[in-house]
Amino acid sequence: MRPGLSAIKVFVVVSSVGSFTQAAQLLNVTQGAVSQQIAKLEGMLGVKLFNRKAKRLSLTHHGRRLYRGVSDGLERIEAELDALVEHKSEEVLSISTFGSFAAQWLMPRLASFDSRFPQVRLHVDTTLRLIDFVEEGIELGIRFGSGEWPGLRAEHLLTHRIYPIAGAAYANKIKLRNDVTELAQSPLFFDMETPTEWARWFKKVGSPGQELKLTKGYSDTLVMLSALRNGLEGVALIGDHLTQNEIRDGSLVSVFDTYIEPEGAYYLVYPQHLPLSSTAGAFREWLMQVV
Repeated sequence: MRPGLSAIKVFVVVSSVGSFTQAAQLLNVTQGAVSQQIAKLEGMLGVKLFNRKAKRLSLTHHGRRLYRGVSDGLERIEAELDALVEHKSEEVLSISTFGSFAAQWLMPRLASFDSRFPQVRLHVDTTLRLIDFVEEGIELGIRFGSGEWPGLRAEHLLTHRIYPIAGAAYANKIKLRNDVTELAQSPLFFDMETPTEWARWFKKVGSPGQELKLTKGYSDTLVMLSALRNGLEGVALIGDHLTQNEIRDGSLVSVFDTYIEPEGAYYLVYPQHLPLSSTAGAFREWLMQVV
C-alpha cells in the first residue's frame, strides 16, 4: 500500500520548516495530527524519515531522498490543481468573425460585455474562411451574406450603408463634398472582392458610364482604412458600421450623402443541431441589444 497525497504533503511541509509545530500551524491542524501522519508514513515505508534530537528535527538519509523526489512533484500537482480550479471559475467562449468587423465594430463595444460578464474569457478568431464549429470548438460566428448557410441558424444583426469615405485633409484639399466631377477624377480605392461597387455607386448618383480612376485595390478593409487615416490621397467605398469612430473623431469624412446598400447583411450564426451554452446565450443576448 502506497502513502496518500495528504501524508506526502505533511512530510514536505515538515521537511521545509524543520518543525512539527510550525508545520501544524501552516497546515491549520494540530501538532498531534502532524506527528500521526509522519508516523504513519514511516510505518508504511518501513524507514525512518526524521532524526529527533534535543528538540531539533533533521532529515535522515531516507528522508532527504524522499524529499528530493516528491517536493517538486507536489508543487507541480498543486499548481495544476490551482489552475484547474481557476479555469473552472472562468467561462470560455470562442467566436469567429471578420477582422474588420471585430476591430471596427465589435471591439469598441466589448467593454460593456466585459463589465456585465467579467467571468467570461472571450476568444475571438478572425478569419474570412468558413469554419467547422464543432471541430474548431467555436460556438458563435458573425458572418456576412444572404443569411442562408446549410446546417446553421442565422439571426440578422445589421445591414449597413456604403458611403464614399476620404481622409479629412484630402477631402478638404480638393473640396470633394457632394461634387461628382471631383470625385470621378479622384483616385478611387476599391475592394478587390467587390470591384464593381464604384460603378454601382455612380449609377445610383445619376452618373453612369463615368471613366473612373480605380487606382488601388485592397483585399483587407482594415488596410484600406489605415491608408485613408494615414493620409494616402484617395476615396474608398466603406460601410458606415466600420467608420463610425473615425467619422466621429474627424480623421475620416463621408464626402457624399448618397450611399449604396450591400448585397447581404451581417448575421449571428451557430449550428442548428447544437444548443447554445449559457455563456453563448448571454453573448447572443448582449449582442442583440447593442446592434
